[in-house]
Amino acid sequence: MAYDSPEKKAAHSRAYYAANKEKLLAAKVGYHAERKARIPEWYMLAGAKTRTKEKSLPACNLTCQDIVIPEVCPVLGLTLVVSKGVLSDTSPSLDRIVPALGYVKGNVRVISYRANRLKCDATIAELELVLADMRKL
Repeated sequence: MAYDSPEKKAAHSRAYYAANKEKLLAAKVGYHAERKARIPEWYMLAGAKTRTKEKSLPACNLTCQDIVIPEVCPVLGLTLVVSKGVLSDTSPSLDRIVPALGYVKGNVRVISYRANRLKCDATIAELELVLADMRKL
């Protein structure tokens, strides 16, 4: 379709998007979900690079080859399952062993999303207090 002005082309594009928004978004989500399930290491690396900037961590020097997803979470023993959509407790998650060092070679491992959430920003002392409290109950 030929347009006699950039404004008409832009107006047509906006109208097309408005009329087909749900279909276009569904296709985009489906594409990314399928790709995420096929190459989760790439998405984990992209997320690490984003968090590196957001948290002002040392530069991320990882590659996809540095991210190895085990079959079982080394912390909780859960079978890791790469999902196409929303994260679950058994989704693989990139863990910084020493958080302040950032996402650098030798300082990352893949554990379950649940284990990573439990570790989040708690200290060993805090986790021991929680454990002691759970044992009392």
